[in-house]
Amino acid sequence: MKKQITNGPTAVSPSKKRGRRPVFLLATTILVCGVLSGLGQLLDQPDYLSGPSPIPVIIDCDPGADDGYALVLAGCAAGLDIRAVTAVYGSLPLGACAQNACALADYIGLRCPVAAGAAVPLKRSLQPSAAGSGAGGLCGVALPVPTRQLDARPAWQLIYDEAVAQNGKLQLICLGPLTNIATALQLYPDLAGKIDKITLLCGNASLSAREPNASADPHALQLVLQSGIELQVAPRDTAYDCTYLSNPSPTANTDTYWGEIVSPSSCVHALLAGVQRYTDEQWRVEASALDPNGRGLPDLAAVIAVIAPSICQKRTAYMSVGTQSEQCGTTAFYPLTDQPAIAVHPVGCRVTVLTGLDSEIYIQLLRDMVESYR
Repeated sequence: MKKQITNGPTAVSPSKKRGRRPVFLLATTILVCGVLSGLGQLLDQPDYLSGPSPIPVIIDCDPGADDGYALVLAGCAAGLDIRAVTAVYGSLPLGACAQNACALADYIGLRCPVAAGAAVPLKRSLQPSAAGSGAGGLCGVALPVPTRQLDARPAWQLIYDEAVAQNGKLQLICLGPLTNIATALQLYPDLAGKIDKITLLCGNASLSAREPNASADPHALQLVLQSGIELQVAPRDTAYDCTYLSNPSPTANTDTYWGEIVSPSSCVHALLAGVQRYTDEQWRVEASALDPNGRGLPDLAAVIAVIAPSICQKRTAYMSVGTQSEQCGTTAFYPLTDQPAIAVHPVGCRVTVLTGLDSEIYIQLLRDMVESYR
């Protein structure tokens, strides 16, 4: 049975007065020590274990292997109240992405609605996907045929309806092209004031190569950048570096932990192990054709930035996206002090950028994720 990732110190009830001062002082001392000990434990715990009340969130995605991992993690996080999953074209055509979203939601036990959204970008033609996700988009893993039906509403209407219902507290985690979000902003001019924050897997912080989510629909990204909504961005190159599973990072040999992550005693074993087998084989056969950053699962970084902000390193920057000619789909991040560069790109906006994760706690988070599905 799935358990949420949650924990906290046992509540301590104050003792009744006994009438005699020494006994009272002893009881008070024990109580204070107990409270301080519990507080120490609470302060030592990552926020994904002991965070505040759950954040209402919609996950907009294009599943995709690492989208599957991200949904598995989000589905067991006590800090999230998943209100809906919305599908967009991206790693696969829309129909396949929506089918995978339903299958994944069933697989991990989500009870929220799943809706399909945009099948093509706002303005540019549909670009061929460079994603390497194997047969069916889930690394060859055949999940059970979903029993649920797609919500009758298109993704943008579901997003708006939920934003209204959550009274300004709704957050979005966007793991694919931003066409669904941009469409919602165009159709509902008051939506921007009803969204608390959007976290994007989008752009590259250092690589010159175009990033798939940004280049698939740069005009949609531009609309989101200009919306005035608070934005948090996990650049894909940084997210790859943060989320190695097979290829050891300089700070943590994650090979040591992989056997635990894909433990057969977990009910999500088939998906996790299938992704690992596929990525290992791809790297063995055609490493030069794949992303040079390695076998990371970048979508995980966007979810972690929301559920465990204290293990993330971040900076503030100015982000822009090109929408014209040869610059179409390229992204750039500038320090806020770089005014000349920013002046050349006036259609961007100030964002919070993920720059790194605590690798040891990241591995522990994955262990906890698997444990929650035993």
